[in-house]
Amino acid sequence: MELTGEQRAIIHSTGDIRINAVAGSGKTTTIIEYAKARPKSSRILYLAFNKSVKLEAIRKLR
Repeated sequence: MELTGEQRAIIHSTGDIRINAVAGSGKTTTIIEYAKARPKSSRILYLAFNKSVKLEAIRKLR
């Protein structure tokens, strides 16, 4: 999958960020790639607005 310019900007950003986008826009993919680009000791807060999104995120972020 090729990332958009916006996704790449988020992944390589520094400091605190917030991602707010419509369904199906690639938020989970972006946060996974963002997490991969960080040191293992980093902490990331991921807020999911329903149980199915939460379960998907848990599965994908392992």
